[in-house]
Amino acid sequence: MKTKKNKNKNKNKTKKNKKNYRGGALDNSFLSCYGANLAKIQAAIEKFSGKHAIDNDIANEFINGQLTDVRKQAARDLVENTIYITLQEVADITEQLILNMYEENSLNSAEIIYLYVGPINKSFYFISVLALYYIKKHQLKEPTFFITAFDNDFFNTVGKNPIIMLDDVSYSGAQLSRMLHAIYFERVVKAQKISVEPPYPPNLIVGLIALNDFSKEKLEKVPITGRTQRDKSILFTDFIKTPFKITFLPERLYTPLIKKIGLERYFNIHVFFSPYTDNTPFVSIYLDNKIADEASTFKKALTYGPIVPSNYDYTNLFLTIDSEMESMIFTDEVIKIYNTINGTTFKYGFDLEKHLIEKIKTAETEIPNITQISFKPFIKGCNTNQALLENIQDVDIINCPYYIFTAPEGCIKNNNDCVVLPHVKDYLHQELEKDIEMPIAKAIAKAIEITNKIDSFTCPVSWYKKGEFQMTCLTHELV
Repeated sequence: MKTKKNKNKNKNKTKKNKKNYRGGALDNSFLSCYGANLAKIQAAIEKFSGKHAIDNDIANEFINGQLTDVRKQAARDLVENTIYITLQEVADITEQLILNMYEENSLNSAEIIYLYVGPINKSFYFISVLALYYIKKHQLKEPTFFITAFDNDFFNTVGKNPIIMLDDVSYSGAQLSRMLHAIYFERVVKAQKISVEPPYPPNLIVGLIALNDFSKEKLEKVPITGRTQRDKSILFTDFIKTPFKITFLPERLYTPLIKKIGLERYFNIHVFFSPYTDNTPFVSIYLDNKIADEASTFKKALTYGPIVPSNYDYTNLFLTIDSEMESMIFTDEVIKIYNTINGTTFKYGFDLEKHLIEKIKTAETEIPNITQISFKPFIKGCNTNQALLENIQDVDIINCPYYIFTAPEGCIKNNNDCVVLPHVKDYLHQELEKDIEMPIAKAIAKAIEITNKIDSFTCPVSWYKKGEFQMTCLTHELV
């Protein structure tokens, strides 16, 4: 038990820290809750790590159950190129990242170290707990402050002291790059106009469990010009090499699918298993602690293992949605590569997309007439879950149109939860009005009811957000 003197000593230390710290959000409870949260993570590793591998026998049923050869190939390409990262691997990678970050940036000699832990319900937090464990294990200099958010006052206070940030997977690089781009633009580009002394970027050191060539490319640059869009967000236009340190293990830098299997087969995976995304997902990845949303990975296909029905009108879906967008799947560079390999002369992404859709249709001249969706969920530890078993036998789900089943979460509702382009909602409502013989309001309500059931099941679960291993801190104090 602490004596009154020790209590006062700790209290004075906290006051001193607060006095020397301004801006952002300082988490004064991280250390006091560290031990309990570490114990939960260690228990979660024991319970979950390695329990969600692909069941190869059922995966073969998922592949061979597809109705045509082109669909079988798309299913095979998805399964064979899916990356599974266990929770123990997350811990091991975190340890190596910490060792590399400390050595490469001489962090042991730093006077002050900041560790960005993020909100308590995000992966930043539990990985930060692991990071601190390995810092202590290797007797490295421990972080001085634990931070949950950034702002200008924070960066003014920090100066050139190092800020460590660790996260799990950078799927597209969009979220993290937006964060880093905004920091650089505010602290350097905009500051140049008002600062007497040359501004300098924050000393950010970012560690990632995994990433891919395309997300790495986004993270390796920062903007030097930008303009405000109509929605008041900043559109960045010109870039230079980032001054921020991006740390990762070379073996955890993955090759994007389009590079591994070629544009045509990559496009076919999109057609049958992720029709509403643009040029993502770049890779198919899931972890023991997370399966990401549809913009990041092939969530529905990995979770449910759907056998695509014969009445799925992919021609209408793709050519309707992308007619006004000029196809965001195919960049100019991708089109040039395709033309070189195939001796074609496509100039626009939408023309190439129409060509590839026509190739699929030509290959699917004979399709068995199976209009219900059937399922072969192939992730171990998930495919025996009672909630999933009930869903794959649910009459509404089995009989719903495939374009409804594959709709990303939130894209039918009238809100901002949809993780893909906003015109997807217009397409879904248009098709519902055309296909379902009931008033459109009822059709939308029914579709929302069905998709809510589909989306209610997620596995692997993010155990750090809820349940017995949830990261908690009853004395959570932000100042």
